[in-house]
Amino acid sequence: MNAVCAEMKAKCTIVESAWDGIIPALQSDKFDVIWASMLITDKRKQVIDFTDKYYHTPASIIGPKSVTYQIDFKNPDSLKGKIVGVQVSTAHFRFMEKYFGSAVTIKTYDTQDNVNADPVAGRIDLEMADAVNLAEFLKTPEGQDFEVKATPPQDDHVVFGYGVGGGVRKTDQALKERLNKAIAAIRANGVYDAVAKKYFTFDVYGS
Repeated sequence: MNAVCAEMKAKCTIVESAWDGIIPALQSDKFDVIWASMLITDKRKQVIDFTDKYYHTPASIIGPKSVTYQIDFKNPDSLKGKIVGVQVSTAHFRFMEKYFGSAVTIKTYDTQDNVNADPVAGRIDLEMADAVNLAEFLKTPEGQDFEVKATPPQDDHVVFGYGVGGGVRKTDQALKERLNKAIAAIRANGVYDAVAKKYFTFDVYGS
């Protein structure tokens, strides 16, 4: 975000907003852009517009190292009776509901930090979230007894969308164009890669 703002020569102010009300807050002019790892989906595009993607990372399902799972994405009963934690209003919730909803209990949370707390406390069997977020959790003392159990396929665009983009009001096409030009510029001039290499060991932009 800072790199994009610098490229635009714009002074940007961060406004915190609850995730489950972030689109109404945008539409109510409480801020101008949603820059919060929001997936571009066809459903969301009905109410707001998006910039070009600025990254696209896979998801992971994690669970205790002490428990073996044979997760079959074509067989909901491979997780029958399990409790799976996800953050509310995310692709991960949509995925679990669509592919395992008939067999598992889906427990939703307002923040990812709260999801991460419950497997440690033994209140859920598995959790699903962005692979980058979970990779960081697994490095912590709290996450040391957990591991990646499966990586869901990303080819369902209804669930996983088209990458992460900046959300803007449909009436703000000029702002969208400025943001797109800035994203393209930092991709081309090496700034994007320089920032990404500080945090990731893989291509966070995606294919």
